[in-house]
Order: sequence, then C-alpha cells, then structure tokens
Amino acid sequence: TTKENERGSATILMVAIIGAVMVICSAVLLVARLNTAVAWGSSIADLAALGGAHALNNLGTEPCPVAAEVAGRNDSDRHVAVACTDLGQGRVEVCVTRQLLGYPVRACARAGPDPGS
Repeated sequence: TTKENERGSATILMVAIIGAVMVICSAVLLVARLNTAVAWGSSIADLAALGGAHALNNLGTEPCPVAAEVAGRNDSDRHVAVACTDLGQGRVEVCVTRQLLGYPVRACARAGPDPGS
C-alpha cells in the first residue's frame, strides 16, 4: 500500500527545511557580526586619528601615544592593536586590528590638514 510507504515523508522534508533555514540564519548573523565589527573598527580608527592629529597640530606633542590612548579608551574589551604613522605635514594615519572568530578585522583612518592646501 502506497500511503503506508509514504508515511513520515513530510516529517523528513520539514526537518530538512528547518535545518536549511537555520544554516541560512546563521550565515546572515555571521555577516551582520562582521559588518558590525568593521563599523566598530572604523569609528575607533577615526577617533584615534583625530586625536593624534589634534595632538600633533594643536598641542605640539607626539601623535601616536595620543592615538593609542584614544583607541584604548574607546575599545570596550581592550583587545585592539593600534598602528600609528606620522605622515608628515601634520597628518596621521591610524590602523586598528581586532580578532573576530579567529580572523583579523582591520580598519584605517587618516586625519590632519589637506596636503594640497
């Protein structure tokens, strides 16, 4: 009898569909988390570069220690690596790197006067 041979086939189909939906949702959440981490790194790099450029141009001090301090104060879990470069002419570049799920997420920002002016 054909109906008895097909009994339970809808259950297997629903389990497969639910599993596929869970995999897709996990992938979407992972991409969202990575996007959030990039935005987080960009904002910290922006703030640190602005702090370093301000220290260099307005206070006459070394920009990199100030940039590292600003980045450290804005990183809630203190797991960020900061690379700072004085580009000359009052300009500073700051790159911050953070590990997320074993992969480095890096963001860089530059601040200071326009070199063309």
